[in-house]
Amino acid sequence: MENNDQKKKGIKSKTYYCPHCRKPVMKGDVKRLNMTCPSCHKLIDALGDELLNQEDV
Repeated sequence: MENNDQKKKGIKSKTYYCPHCRKPVMKGDVKRLNMTCPSCHKLIDALGDELLNQEDV
């Protein structure tokens, strides 16, 4: 769900995927992601661009 500010500016949220299980982790716009995956519970410590495409690797 986009907030009203994002709709006004034409900003689309990006979907980030876990590099381990390839499931979606979050939507938004981040430069660096440092968290555990809610699905596989492994640590994710990567730049945001590295997590955008689920077909990588």
